[in-house]
Amino acid sequence: MAQISLANYVDRVTDEVEQFFSDHPGYYAVFMEVQARMPEVNNADDTRLIQTMATLLPKHNPSLNAEDYEAIAFVMVKAMGNLMWISLGQPADFRQRLVKEAKRLTLNYLQSYFSVESSETEKSSC
Repeated sequence: MAQISLANYVDRVTDEVEQFFSDHPGYYAVFMEVQARMPEVNNADDTRLIQTMATLLPKHNPSLNAEDYEAIAFVMVKAMGNLMWISLGQPADFRQRLVKEAKRLTLNYLQSYFSVESSETEKSSC
């Protein structure tokens, strides 16, 4: 299977999440109600996402340790998840701007760990 670039991956995943919530606005409304009444549901979902992401990350950069992968996954799920959720309650134009900013933030964060360029830079600076 061919690997896609990190930029394309971030675009695809972010667009899929945004499209899902655009196509199913009721999910957002129901989730917000559940989250307000039972925050442990959101925490359990986040924990599953963090664990899943932490197991996938070593495939892209096997040189880090388990704590690094868990921290990266935690930041991605909590920071990006919150930003995407916040964007859903915004006017359409601003929402699209927030999605664009979320992509930029995600890509730059992940590139600091997983891009070929950053790996080569780290090696040459040692």
